[in-house]
Amino acid sequence: MQIRIGGVYSKDYRAADGSLRRYHCHRATGARLPDDPTSPDFLLRVRELERKPRGPRVAKWTLGDLVQRFRGSPRYAKLRETTHKEYWTCHGLVPLL
Repeated sequence: MQIRIGGVYSKDYRAADGSLRRYHCHRATGARLPDDPTSPDFLLRVRELERKPRGPRVAKWTLGDLVQRFRGSPRYAKLRETTHKEYWTCHGLVPLL
């Protein structure tokens, strides 16, 4: 009997030894879940991930995505705080975040 759990996807892959295996991931966070979907640990982990607060989602390959990636880069981290403020106020990028 197969049970469908919302927010979980399964993916089959071929291991190095040639056997076919299946892994499960939480769709929203991408976190890998325990191998046995019938175990209580599996459902507990799904519930835990569903309760976890998530940040705003930005579509890939958009200006918002570019800004988020730049703000998380080592190059941006090296800049002074005054430069950070200047970037977002002078260039008008604050509403995008």
